[in-house]
Amino acid sequence: MCIAFVAAVMVGIIYSNWAPLFYLVLILCLILFLQNIYNCLEDWLEKYLPLNPKLPTPPNGKDNIEVICTKYLCGNGPIYIDLNGEKIGKVYRGRSTSALFPEGLNQISAYRNKDMKVLEEMIVQNGGSLMIWSDNAIPPTFHATFLSNDEKFDEESQIQSYKKTRKTIIGLTYSSMPLGIAGIVMMFFILWSMGYL
Repeated sequence: MCIAFVAAVMVGIIYSNWAPLFYLVLILCLILFLQNIYNCLEDWLEKYLPLNPKLPTPPNGKDNIEVICTKYLCGNGPIYIDLNGEKIGKVYRGRSTSALFPEGLNQISAYRNKDMKVLEEMIVQNGGSLMIWSDNAIPPTFHATFLSNDEKFDEESQIQSYKKTRKTIIGLTYSSMPLGIAGIVMMFFILWSMGYL
């Protein structure tokens, strides 16, 4: 995007043709506006997206583990899983899959952004499940918790933090939308008044 912006400015300076710069700004405004609409509709859209977990069996996998990702987290992007320092695949919110994990003590991380990885150690046992969840802060931190056969994960705090975070995100999005619409209208007007449309 920076390269395109610099190129558009150079075209404007050299050829006195500012149309590429105005079109670039218009496209950027449209992309941001569509991103805001997606943010508001991401809960509704999630069920229509083909978000299938991909978690192949890691090396030395012996114990059958169900990997479950809570649906109470923001965003539909993949959550990557590291096992003992190596990325083994990805999961998505509200989805589950099974994989063979090495038995015994393992180091597991769940993350969207590598810079925010939280390393957690746990003893994996056959037939248990690995719960992937988030504290739903801004930015969010993802965690992995191992549950034995009959153990249940209490999602009440995740539900409450999820509702609070979604309310904040949607509120900020709605408050910024009029400014985005005004920017799009202004760019169309500028392009029209300069004869570029």
